[in-house]
Amino acid sequence: MRLSKEIAGIKTIAVPITAFAALAWASAAQAEWSWKGFAGLEGARYPKYVGVDGVVNPRQERDNLAFKGQLEIGYTAESNWSVGVRAFVREDKYNDDRDATRFDEAWIQYATDDWDLRVGNQLVTWGSVESVSHLDIVNARDYEEDIVEPMKIGQTAARMRWRFDSSDLALYWLPYYEPSQFAGRRSYYSIGGGIPEDYPDSGWKSDQWALRYFQSGDGFDWGLSYFNGFERNASFDFDPERGELVGETYRARRLGLEMTKVIGDWLLKGEFVYRHSGQQNNRDALLYTVGVEYTASSIWRHSDLTFYGEYLATSRNVAAHELMQNDLFAALRWTVNDRHQQRILLGTFLDLDNTTGHVYRLEYTISPIPDYDVVLRYTDTRNYYPSPRHTERDDGAISLFLRRNF
Repeated sequence: MRLSKEIAGIKTIAVPITAFAALAWASAAQAEWSWKGFAGLEGARYPKYVGVDGVVNPRQERDNLAFKGQLEIGYTAESNWSVGVRAFVREDKYNDDRDATRFDEAWIQYATDDWDLRVGNQLVTWGSVESVSHLDIVNARDYEEDIVEPMKIGQTAARMRWRFDSSDLALYWLPYYEPSQFAGRRSYYSIGGGIPEDYPDSGWKSDQWALRYFQSGDGFDWGLSYFNGFERNASFDFDPERGELVGETYRARRLGLEMTKVIGDWLLKGEFVYRHSGQQNNRDALLYTVGVEYTASSIWRHSDLTFYGEYLATSRNVAAHELMQNDLFAALRWTVNDRHQQRILLGTFLDLDNTTGHVYRLEYTISPIPDYDVVLRYTDTRNYYPSPRHTERDDGAISLFLRRNF
């Protein structure tokens, strides 16, 4: 896994060179620029890993103390050129598996009134579900950041987009493969309970591409997409000779349909993906999510309350390690809209095939003074994530993030 990270590090240094050169050019060309970001400290306390038959993970770090920072810089030249950079860093005092330094965005773009071309590291979002999207496949995920809401990892890509009155058509070339990073062997959320993990190699795979058409207007949005490339989430099997969990990716072809419809205060959502798998014993399947979102405005003073409900499933049981095959997601978000920008989020995933399987999350955010945020988060998981540790304790994990925005 460390070798994979080193290779990825080389890529994250090499790819942004063009963007930084463009930044220098844009500055000399009387460009308009903007910047924002954050820096902060995150502390976390985890329960002790308890696996099958009481086996513990002796490598688990029960505490995390990490510095995290993000910087976004944007330049728009007086002509048709623009540049975007988003750098992210995470350094953990106790668990260096969590360390990350990368450019999630480092692109240069040329745009006209009718089309644009963007080249470099990019963040791409497809779909609109609040939980886990089967459709949103372009970027790998950083599960070391958060097991429930993982960050996206920048994807090296060239995007050609044609824009019409209320729609657009985008063609992507995805020449570099980066696998999702799961929680390492020293994490409470380790997929192997402390067993070493060997990830698929990052590298240049020039035969990956995607296409998406999106139409919006009159309260009804829909899109069609096609992806031909390697799955970002690898599947892991234990190799007894090596004593490791060995991750393998596989090529897949995905045809996707997404729809949202606004009806009063309700938002109806649907995402459907037919996946042709190139992995042995992983059958072709329909992956889908249907859901609703409802917002009650000004329920108390100026506060808003939003409800989310989504059902995630597949047409049949695909590989057993894949999540969201018959699951229910529900959440409430209360946005107080006061001077301290308070927000409370309560959410859950329920495994309908296993009544004891669940994820609970409670999160409270407050800005006690301008530009400073405090995020307190509690996460409880039990019998939900597929791994040897099927007897998670009930006391859950708690984290505190102190952040300075600029």
